[in-house]
Amino acid sequence: MTPDSPNGKGILVAQDLISSERSVIDPHDAEKTDPDIDEDRLVWTDLRNGGRVPDRFTFINADIYLYDFTKDIVVQLTSDPSNQFWPRIRGRWVIYLDQRWGDDDVTAFDLCTLDIYKDDPMCAAGKK
Repeated sequence: MTPDSPNGKGILVAQDLISSERSVIDPHDAEKTDPDIDEDRLVWTDLRNGGRVPDRFTFINADIYLYDFTKDIVVQLTSDPSNQFWPRIRGRWVIYLDQRWGDDDVTAFDLCTLDIYKDDPMCAAGKK
């Protein structure tokens, strides 16, 4: 996966390492960072609904997106106006940092139930 656009921001493109065939994953031309892949799913931080504070690394309304290679679809996983960033995907779990509660809280998104868990996904019952 690589950003591929005239302004260097972020049309997501995947390249098959055997055939060298390239295919567009997400044509939306917004900055995309922090990609992670697990089997047939790719997640990344996307700034299409916000951006960056000028001359700083600080995000404005960063969200987490997922691409499913099997279904050929892009899904927005987070939509809170606070920042959600640095996603990692393993199986049914997308783990990321979420600032909606005031700090950089480790948060888990369960792709099977669509539930969000703050702090400790293994102790999810009381932490929603």
